Amino acid sequence: MTPEQKATLKTHILATQDLADLYTAGNLNGLAEALNTDATPAFVVWRRSIPSMEMGKTVIYDALAAMTTANTSRVSLFMELNSESFDGSADLDAYFADTFGGALNGQGANCRAALAAMLRRNATRYEEVFAVGTGSTNTPATLVLEGPLPWTDLIGM
Repeated sequence: MTPEQKATLKTHILATQDLADLYTAGNLNGLAEALNTDATPAFVVWRRSIPSMEMGKTVIYDALAAMTTANTSRVSLFMELNSESFDGSADLDAYFADTFGGALNGQGANCRAALAAMLRRNATRYEEVFAVGTGSTNTPATLVLEGPLPWTDLIGM
């Protein structure tokens, strides 16, 4: 974290009662644990580095079987361009909604919902402090800092 980010985090900690109590008590391990729990209420963010193989586990194959040749070609091209991983985004969400559009053997809506869920996750309290955006399911935020906060990053704050 940059010094500016540490200052922002400290301001957030001091403004949040349970975090301020842990900070004041000098319980940096407990503070890090609290910051690494899911934000409440849920704060939704775009996932990053989604393994491409996860798409194969998420898509509903009955829906895939009913797709047009053009749309199955779009899926093949997507997988070719993203052979290892991809990041969730509004653009990709719209792409999946369009590519998997229609009834698709009665599984179109379920498939689109599953793919949309794959692109999103809930942020931790720590990640929410720095995320940019509204953090709703329909409009996920973008992560600036990602992953668990080590307690050692809290030393000297």
